[in-house]
Amino acid sequence: MLGWFQRLLPKTGDFFGMFEAHAAMLTAAADALQQLAADGGSTEKCLRTIQDREHVADDAIRDVMTTDGKTFRSSAS
Repeated sequence: MLGWFQRLLPKTGDFFGMFEAHAAMLTAAADALQQLAADGGSTEKCLRTIQDREHVADDAIRDVMTTDGKTFRSSAS
């Protein structure tokens, strides 16, 4: 029934896994921001956590963009 949808999905690249990893980093950064806003934690520690999670999330998006380029653009040429 969803065979047409399955044909649209890429055969290579774990996009869903990469999106999940990115979402986990965003959630962790949001948790640290919430803790900072609630004044329940060390400012330095919370800001370091937010910055660290941001860098990991940036790496995850770079991986998505690289995989996207390899998966979809190379097959179109």
